[in-house]
Amino acid sequence: MRRTLSRIAVLVAALVLPVAEANAQDRVHPDIIVPQRHIVRPDVVSLQSVEVDVTINDRVASTSMAITLHNPTGAPREAQLVLPVPTGAAIRSFGLDAISVEPNAILLPKDEAKKIYRDIVAKMVDPGLLEFIGTDLIRSSVFPVPAGEEATFRIVYEHALPAESGRFEYVLPRSESLGRSGVAWTMGINLKTSSPIGLIYSPTHGLDEKRVNNKQTTVKVLGASEPGPFRMYFVMAGEGGAGMTTLLYPDARVGDGTGGYFMLFLDAPEASEGSPTKREVTLVIDRSGSMRGEKIEQAKAAALQIIEALDNGERFNIVDYSDTIERFASESVVKSADTVKQVRAYIANIKAVGGTNIHDALLEAVRPEPNNETLPIVLFLTDGLPTVGPTSEIEIRNAISKANTHERRIFTFGVGFDVNAPLLTALAQQSRAAPAFVAPGEDVEVAVGRVFTKLSGPVLALPELKTVSADLAVGPSSIRELMPSALPDVFSGEQLIILGQYTTGDEMTLQIVGDDRGKERRFSTVVKPSEASTTNSFVARLWAQRKIGTLIDAIRQGGADGQLLEDDPKYKELVDEVVALSQEYGILTEYTSFLAIEDLYRENIVADGALQYKLGFEAVRERSGRRGVQAEVDNQARQSLARVDESQEDGDMLLSLRAIRPSAGQAPVGGGRGRGFGDQFSIAGENLGRSISGSVQNVAGRSFYLRGERWLEADLLEKADDEPDRVIEFGTDAYDKFIDELVDAQLQAILGLNTAQDVDLMVNGQRVLLKRPTE
Repeated sequence: MRRTLSRIAVLVAALVLPVAEANAQDRVHPDIIVPQRHIVRPDVVSLQSVEVDVTINDRVASTSMAITLHNPTGAPREAQLVLPVPTGAAIRSFGLDAISVEPNAILLPKDEAKKIYRDIVAKMVDPGLLEFIGTDLIRSSVFPVPAGEEATFRIVYEHALPAESGRFEYVLPRSESLGRSGVAWTMGINLKTSSPIGLIYSPTHGLDEKRVNNKQTTVKVLGASEPGPFRMYFVMAGEGGAGMTTLLYPDARVGDGTGGYFMLFLDAPEASEGSPTKREVTLVIDRSGSMRGEKIEQAKAAALQIIEALDNGERFNIVDYSDTIERFASESVVKSADTVKQVRAYIANIKAVGGTNIHDALLEAVRPEPNNETLPIVLFLTDGLPTVGPTSEIEIRNAISKANTHERRIFTFGVGFDVNAPLLTALAQQSRAAPAFVAPGEDVEVAVGRVFTKLSGPVLALPELKTVSADLAVGPSSIRELMPSALPDVFSGEQLIILGQYTTGDEMTLQIVGDDRGKERRFSTVVKPSEASTTNSFVARLWAQRKIGTLIDAIRQGGADGQLLEDDPKYKELVDEVVALSQEYGILTEYTSFLAIEDLYRENIVADGALQYKLGFEAVRERSGRRGVQAEVDNQARQSLARVDESQEDGDMLLSLRAIRPSAGQAPVGGGRGRGFGDQFSIAGENLGRSISGSVQNVAGRSFYLRGERWLEADLLEKADDEPDRVIEFGTDAYDKFIDELVDAQLQAILGLNTAQDVDLMVNGQRVLLKRPTE
């Protein structure tokens, strides 16, 4: 009680008593706190944490923020909160914990907010704040923060969510350009609607979603402390419980000049009336000598787990192999108490001994004709390279593709590092399935069970994407470059996400057509290029990330059996396209990391691409072992990305650089850590591990590379030494006018890069050098 009274007394005193002359300047210029763009400065009030709770009722969002501040100094300080909020927001409540005289707050519409942002920039010398021009602004009165203590602001604002073609969008504005600030953010959302909820998606953050019922769900935002704005879309469920929508990004370089990129979502529809599609599962178990011990016991347990998880009436069989091939039954059997008892006894007698005949084992699994009206699935396990029978990677994948006339989905599992990772990927992908890799020490039973759980309730088999014009005619497609090119089966509870390009500005209907127990099902959405928005730049970048993954996969598959040579024109063409996309979109992989390092980038140009071809050849050469498997895991993740991945894994990139240039001209010493490999090194005199990921930023749909004290736009990399058309100094009238140019082009987020470095970019056909503030 005494502590509380004392605390209040200090706060009141700070409000009403004169402050020492030494702090007079602080009263004139309070410490300005912008939670969405917090820069740590010494000896001023700092941001400690932000807790965000959002309640959405139909299309009205109520955002509650608890903003905790800390005064690290030995004297009271004054602060002021500036909070960018969506256009049209309204303050519902505002207060400061443990203070008897409440501060007030006003909400300024975007036109008035623009002037406030500029005034604050002049005081704080932080042009990055100008990236919020275009939003409304909540500004508090000046308030005290006692010496050495914390103060927590609580604010609630409401706004109506924008809706477009039945899709609703929630946005929490935050800086696009800052790295991790050390401020802890937490965020949760409670969504309630009057109609059943379809899909929920965020392109910026992972979501942990828990459905309360079909009209209410709670969402925990994963990685809420990561930088960047938070975006979330939701769509009401349509026919059959499916939710379907598209997001469009315009790009005049695509098609006839009115095209761009699209992102299509389909939330798995409910199964049509009647019982769901039954599965026929064939488990192919490696019992070679290398599986001896814990691995074979876990594989046997996984087989039993899957068989017992099948529904009554579904079918199964087991093929087990080493240098010889055996099977439980001549054809699949229906699950029953008797067949489960029999298979238990069969599995118990499987012993690990002999070599590895992958070729014949898979032929045995795919050749039999499946039972009618079932979805045939193969779960294939191996822990080694083929050593018996045909061992050629190309021969095995071609033979299985040719023999798989019944279109069995082959889900492959590589156990440990001694597997041919590209081969397992090819076997899975050519059958519309997916590979999985089980790390040494990981439980095989758990890994297999995790995949099989997702294969429950197939609701759409062999789906295709079709285009229907506005007059309902099916004609030449105006969409292209689909990622993925072959759509996977859709299972209950899944989201199907397709990215691609549209080539005209004409309205069209996209249809996903698939098979449901022999009957055709169609799901449609209208695509209106007139609704394309530059705020959806992440769509193009996601497409590029998937495209790069597809190209890298083509490089790796082309290197089977040592067929691809480093000077092969086809190989060089693929590598050139990977590098071009990586440079344009700021997407670094272990094969394009040299883009972030100026001297290596210049060396590559002088050597006519020699460095990029050597790095690319590493992708071909490494097919097994820790690095080969990890490269496959990384690339599979890249091909299935559902949200923009801003992480650049320094360790993998450095390991690739070291493989083709062991010392990079200097001696390797301890330092950066390669993900999953345990290798540690850096380059003496320059920690490349820190510099790679910090040297590339994607802002407002453009990529920038740090070159010395200057951010250089990707299109200017090869012209780095050329003179700009205009040089604009911070704080000048020309700078103020240029801000308006950026706002008109919706590029103001780029100003976030201009706080500590110059920015060299193209605007309206001119090369402009924005000079950073100087003290």
